[in-house]
Amino acid sequence: MNITPSTIFNFLRNQGRRGPPAGDDEPNPEGEPLPAARRQSLDAAFGRIAPRPILPAAYETPDPSGRCWLIELPEELLVKVFSALDRVSLARCMRVCGTIHDLLTTNPHLALQTLLSFSSLRLNPNALIPSQTNLHLSPPSPAELLARLRDRLDRFDRLDPTRTTSMRMQETEGSLYEYLEGVLLKSVGGSRGRPTNTIGIYDVRGVGAVQAALAPPPPAAAESSGTMTIDDQVFENDDREDDWEEMEEGDEVAEKIRRSKKFDFGVSEFAVDPGQDLLVLVELTGRLRSARQYVILFHLLSLETLEPHPLARQHVLEWPIVHSRKEVSLGFQICDDGMFVLNHNIRSGQYDQICGWQWTSGRLAVTLKAFPTMTFESFILLSPTSLLVPTIITHLDPESTTQEDLNNPSDLSWTHHLHLYAFPSLASISLPDDSSEPFPPPHAVTHITTFDLPEFVVDLTDEMPPPRMTIRTDPPPRHTFPTHPVDLVQPFSPHPESGVIIIEFFCQMPAGRMPHYVMACQKRTFIQYLPAPTSPLLKQAWPRQAPVVKWETISPKVRMFGPDMKSSNWVCYVYQDRYVASTSSRRNSHDPLDYNAKIRLYDFNPLRVKREALHASAGIDGEERGVTLITGETVLRNILPLAYEVRTGSEFPYTFVEMEGQAEVLLLDDERLIAVYVSRQV
Repeated sequence: MNITPSTIFNFLRNQGRRGPPAGDDEPNPEGEPLPAARRQSLDAAFGRIAPRPILPAAYETPDPSGRCWLIELPEELLVKVFSALDRVSLARCMRVCGTIHDLLTTNPHLALQTLLSFSSLRLNPNALIPSQTNLHLSPPSPAELLARLRDRLDRFDRLDPTRTTSMRMQETEGSLYEYLEGVLLKSVGGSRGRPTNTIGIYDVRGVGAVQAALAPPPPAAAESSGTMTIDDQVFENDDREDDWEEMEEGDEVAEKIRRSKKFDFGVSEFAVDPGQDLLVLVELTGRLRSARQYVILFHLLSLETLEPHPLARQHVLEWPIVHSRKEVSLGFQICDDGMFVLNHNIRSGQYDQICGWQWTSGRLAVTLKAFPTMTFESFILLSPTSLLVPTIITHLDPESTTQEDLNNPSDLSWTHHLHLYAFPSLASISLPDDSSEPFPPPHAVTHITTFDLPEFVVDLTDEMPPPRMTIRTDPPPRHTFPTHPVDLVQPFSPHPESGVIIIEFFCQMPAGRMPHYVMACQKRTFIQYLPAPTSPLLKQAWPRQAPVVKWETISPKVRMFGPDMKSSNWVCYVYQDRYVASTSSRRNSHDPLDYNAKIRLYDFNPLRVKREALHASAGIDGEERGVTLITGETVLRNILPLAYEVRTGSEFPYTFVEMEGQAEVLLLDDERLIAVYVSRQV
């Protein structure tokens, strides 16, 4: 129970009452309230003290002269008072009076807290720790962090760089890529389906305080075979002018940030979490005495030293089921102490499966397998204890007359869905102290809700298969703060419940037409369906069938673009509330090579979009600053492969900015926008 001044006051007041003798205070036989005269006589007979009125506390009584004692407090105390408020309370306080408004906007501590809360960011306390390698380097002050964050947000809003840094990748083209928060991984050599034992690591976090802009690749890159040019852009405060002589020294920049490592096993897949200094490499090895049985092994290494990770009790984890093919197709999500892997596109009678490990202990914590007529297309962690999985389900017409003709698919239909699963926290299970004792069994994943997606026309006889899907959101919804690299730790961490989810639909039509749709939605749209993390329903069998949410219910809260959206070769195009894509439009309808290419950066942050809407209502034209506000619905006509007209976004406005440029791959995080140009030998 919370003890407040009012609680103490009422307690002391009640201590002064004296009750009637035992047996004398009988209730009214009729059950009706006692008359006022009878009640007064009883009070007089037993000497009961009448209750005294509750007086307001001294701090609740306004000063008769109108003086505000809150403002009279020292600024150091005011900072502590307002630092404990949330975003809504801060917004209300800013409208109380001009003095408090000036305090919240001019004090570096409070202004930084306000800007962080309005951007759904958190301040990483590890960024305020003094450097261990350079003792003369003091940690950044609140004023420096505020200036850095303001400049970064402003430059993202305008897509205005300070300068561009370019470099070339010297390694031959590989088939594996991954990027997250300034760390780019790529395989060196090897062909699709065949693992390579060498990977290249490009750590662009230390390139310098530069801003992202896109420039064409240098002429030397167009003459070389199998090379790439990436233009790194870091959104930080830098007032220096463009120094093209320095930027053209791409090889020197690459040598400072590039590493390559050759391992003694073939690397089939990899994943990275730079904030935890974690690098995961996948090895597919064969079992002895069997030519068609393979084991998937996960090597947990330190990204900095490429040695076994010091926090991992087991440095090699094993997939729980024997694999029957020499190829794997895996999807990864690493969040806090959890590592989740999807093994999909499996043949030989095996079904798609998601497994989650507590990688610090090596315990297999979560398993989820698709049923026979379902495919797991991809997955994300909606929270550290929930999964959002796009699925395709195959249905058979019960009145089919062609069941005996297996080559006739006319009695089949396919539907697309999002399945929401939840499970208890990985840290809620106590582990044995003795490493020789077995771990507790994996959690039982609970099916929470199914969300229907738009319907597509599928006709296998006319070369129209069901569209395939991918889902992506970065960063993972982690509750821990990044700790690496120690001297260059990320100062701002996104709130785990913030961010946008991007779902892509890859369609295939006759005559080679490949429609591509992209759907964007907020995480909070689906988080509201989750039970509490401590709910007992997550630890027992769900007593009912999971409900189904129709497409019409969520369509106003999402945006769907297409069918001419360009698909990226990589899947690192979204970070928190922003999504980047390339667009092109024909300048001359008779010349297919004459087109206008642009880079478009979408912003789905609700508060920033609301700010643009307020500017528009006040008559401030956002297009003069290059910002386009979209508030109306997005209507997709019922052109194949869509089965009907799709209307989305009536409750989900957004903004976007554009800049001239073209790149084959676009990578995004909270500090950089990276364009990758691929040159091919003619």
